[in-house]
Amino acid sequence: MSGLAKSAAKLIFGNEGLSRRLEGMAWAHALAKRFRVREMMNGALARWPIRRKLSGSSVKYNIETFEALSVERTYFGNPVFQQIFSANPPETFVDLGCNSGIFPVVLAHAAKGRAPCGLCIDANPNLIDLAKKTIKVNNWTDVHAMCGLVGCTQAGAAESEFFLAPTSLGSSQFAYKDTLSGHPIEWKRIVVPTLSVETQWTKYFGMEARCNCLKIDIEGSELAFLKAESTFLPRVDAILVEWHIWATARDEITAFIQSRGFHLEHTIEDEPRNGVLYFRRIPS
Repeated sequence: MSGLAKSAAKLIFGNEGLSRRLEGMAWAHALAKRFRVREMMNGALARWPIRRKLSGSSVKYNIETFEALSVERTYFGNPVFQQIFSANPPETFVDLGCNSGIFPVVLAHAAKGRAPCGLCIDANPNLIDLAKKTIKVNNWTDVHAMCGLVGCTQAGAAESEFFLAPTSLGSSQFAYKDTLSGHPIEWKRIVVPTLSVETQWTKYFGMEARCNCLKIDIEGSELAFLKAESTFLPRVDAILVEWHIWATARDEITAFIQSRGFHLEHTIEDEPRNGVLYFRRIPS
């Protein structure tokens, strides 16, 4: 990519770029919906995906949805993520709300191309298909992608309903009424398996393996997951979590994670309705 193209991409998709500013503007959402901008972009990207190969690691991935551009901007447009992962790149991970599998790309790139080891989980089956493509193109034999819901609020349920939003970034087990912009969401209801991360982790990696980094971005199910997976949390060295005020306040999720032996190391994003926090386990 040329220097001019990189500058343009940063201006549009960077952490403080134009697309970031438009996300919180109701008129921009209304205009995009009226003219079906997202649908047209997703159609074009599905046919002509943007192919990335990262310099310095040779890690590869494709951008096949408009939402993947937003996820890419989040990780590669914010220098805090580079600061966190470059010093001591995690070897093992769990990615909850994995979208198209960009988070393990970030970890592999920070590790100069070393293949990661972990789980990618999402309740949107279309995104799992994309995550599997990311895994395949990099030949990651120890990364496993699976479709299902974690943090299910119905204890013991083998399956759970899940609501797909027009944008994959807002899908949730809760059909909440409003988006960040204040516009109602047109939900599509599906049924997916409920998953136990502890069960899947021990199935693939055994009883002794540690999870160096647990990433949680599951649209309101964060605290439900943390409470349900009390046997998995002791395996975890660090937690990267996005909270959503309509489901769980920042102070509530912070207090719970800290009570499990972690300390807050970075506040990556802190906005009125949501934010991203990074916790590390307190050495014993």
